Amino acid sequence: MLDQQFYGLSLYYWIVLGIASVGGGLLFWTILKLVKKGFASFSEKTEHKYDDYVLKLLEKTWLFSCISLAGVIAIQFLPFKVEDQPTWQSADSILQAVFLSILFIQGGRWVIAMRDVALEKTLKTATNEESNRKSAQTVVRFLVNCVIWSLVLLMILANLGIEITPLLTGLGVGGIIIGFALKEILSDIFCSVAIVFDSPFEVGDFIIVGDFLGTVEQIGIKTTRVRSLSGERIVFPNKDLVESRIRNYVDMEERRVVFNLGVEYSTPKEKVKEIPGLVKEIVEEQDQVRFDRAHMRSFGESSLDYEIVYYVLTKDYNVYMDIQQAINFGILDQFAEREISIAFPSRKLYVDTDARPFKAEVRSMPAETAASGNGKGE
Repeated sequence: MLDQQFYGLSLYYWIVLGIASVGGGLLFWTILKLVKKGFASFSEKTEHKYDDYVLKLLEKTWLFSCISLAGVIAIQFLPFKVEDQPTWQSADSILQAVFLSILFIQGGRWVIAMRDVALEKTLKTATNEESNRKSAQTVVRFLVNCVIWSLVLLMILANLGIEITPLLTGLGVGGIIIGFALKEILSDIFCSVAIVFDSPFEVGDFIIVGDFLGTVEQIGIKTTRVRSLSGERIVFPNKDLVESRIRNYVDMEERRVVFNLGVEYSTPKEKVKEIPGLVKEIVEEQDQVRFDRAHMRSFGESSLDYEIVYYVLTKDYNVYMDIQQAINFGILDQFAEREISIAFPSRKLYVDTDARPFKAEVRSMPAETAASGNGKGE
């Protein structure tokens, strides 16, 4: 029974290969676990940045990878080469292709593990926001995964004996065609990477883009979602955001406020001079406010115009509106007490009653002129 042939090998050799592969794989796996345990305790005592990479590689190693490695080694020492079998019907070729394919996949897992560690360290430096790091990881992982697994697939195909040169040529031509077809989508994807690493805004920031304003909820691969003040969700293509001028209020520590005030020209001169000091007192009575200046700026068409500037010592928009409302109420109260009238657009029409009215003068035509005119008509 042990002499029965399978792919040119006896059952005896298959059993030997199985024992060598599984036994060697379990041995490698046990050694790996011991090394991982010792290295984990060692890395806690050091501050080397490379410890995390090694530990991540150990964590991402498969048991099947250890068995495959043991199988590849066993093939080199056991007599598996059968001369009378075609290449792809011989046991050593088939097993080696399978084992190497598993090892290629393991290599892809290792590269992805190193990518995750490097990405986490890089993004911790680039941004402090946890939500923004998650958005960045989503974008970069997608792009890197496409590259890594494409390379792994090509290596597996080459290992299986498939000629990949025509495939690469076809992929190159097809890639150009697909690139043109997906130009806008790819542009948005690369713009999302630019947004993540350049950080013009992050999740939770309040931004204004053109006529739209709101709080950033999510930075995606193709689009960025913003929640407006009125409650609806605004979706921006990432390309539009990169090419737009964005006003970001997240770093604003205080808000500069400028507002204008106009009083009637009939206001007495003494009261006109009192208004800047009066407004200053009203502004300084408010909390979280720093007064800057108040001046009579100009002579308007229908009013004496004042410009008032102050700072709200918080970026909260609702607090700013409450303060401005309190200032407006204070101005109305003080102006009412002092009988100062706030101006509104108006025009004065002056009528000159002494002007002479228009008079029309009618003169009669001489008789001989009239007669000559009548003679021409006969």
